[in-house]
Amino acid sequence: TPTIDRVHYSYLCVLSYLGWRLHCEETGELDRLRGWKQRYATLLAAPPTTTTTSVLPPLDTVLTALLTFLLGMRLVTFATRLVLYIVDDAKAGRLAHLVIPEGSVVRTTLLPILSTSL
Repeated sequence: TPTIDRVHYSYLCVLSYLGWRLHCEETGELDRLRGWKQRYATLLAAPPTTTTTSVLPPLDTVLTALLTFLLGMRLVTFATRLVLYIVDDAKAGRLAHLVIPEGSVVRTTLLPILSTSL
């Protein structure tokens, strides 16, 4: 359907924005695009809060919106794969500076929901 096509395209665009790509459509497995190091550097340099003068939203804001969207669309498999991918990248030191604020929706709501579905 056109709605699903738009949702899929939007998800691919956000992944590209983050320097990632959908490796496997069926499982939701992700991997990095070429040039991911520069993309990560740009994303991690974004200011810690969104301002009207900021060109890029902070990484935690993007991830919160993406996880909220995936769960709102009931795409739990994709949300779970996204969290696993973020955790793997953080463990490998590629997202060493990623901080999920203590009171954020990701920490208080989404991670507990996803951890029960792993």
